[in-house]
Order: sequence, then structure tokens, then C-alpha cells
Amino acid sequence: MAFVLGSFLLFPPGRTPTRAPDGAAPLPHMSTVHVSVITIAVMTALVVAFFVFVLGKGILAQSRRISFGAEALAGSGGVAVTDIAPEGLVQSAGERWSARAREGPIRAGERVEIVGREGLCLLVRRAKEGGIA
Repeated sequence: MAFVLGSFLLFPPGRTPTRAPDGAAPLPHMSTVHVSVITIAVMTALVVAFFVFVLGKGILAQSRRISFGAEALAGSGGVAVTDIAPEGLVQSAGERWSARAREGPIRAGERVEIVGREGLCLLVRRAKEGGIA
């Protein structure tokens, strides 16, 4: 709305350049720039389309599932780097994390499933056979 109003304030449709009192050519200090109403309408439509597109992408981004960071680890897998009885180290997504076993001890090299997180410590359990890699 502000774009349209500003356009019409700067370039009022139908205004003719001011002429000298004797009817000669326009005065040199007066602007002779004209912008067609169609140009203003097309540019307004393009600006509105751009902002609708950007706003739509922003709303879609808000509803997407988290795909990185500690929150994304829940439900993923990893490998026990050390024995986890009840605490040890786990490698997941290229990072080493402190881990605590939820269901009994886990030996080094076994696959684990991350079930949660407490601070910087992952809560893990032994992965089911053929389960998470």
C-alpha cells in the first residue's frame, strides 16, 4: 500500500509539466518525468509477489523438523566408543558425546540408539539387530 501511495505522490498520473508563462517549453528546473499507471501496477504486483513468496518460505521453515544439533540426535544411532556401564562415550553424527546407558551395560563397538538427552549427556540403549546404523 505504501509503495502505491508513494508512487502516486512522486509521479501523479495526468500531471503535465509546468510551462513558462508565455507557453514555451517546460521550465528547466521542473521535472518532466512521467511514470505510467501500468508500470506502477506491475511493480506493485511484483513486490507483493516477492513478499508473499518470502513470507510463505518463512512459515514453511518454522514448521520443518530440526535437522541438526543435539535436538536432532534423539532417535538416531551411533557406536559406543568405550564401555557404557552406566556411563561412557558414544560417537554419533561425527561427534563424541558422553552417554549414559538406560538398559544395562553396553560394550565398546556396539551399536546404540539415542533415546534422549540430559544436558550434554546422551541417554542411549543397545540398538536392535538390523536397526539404526
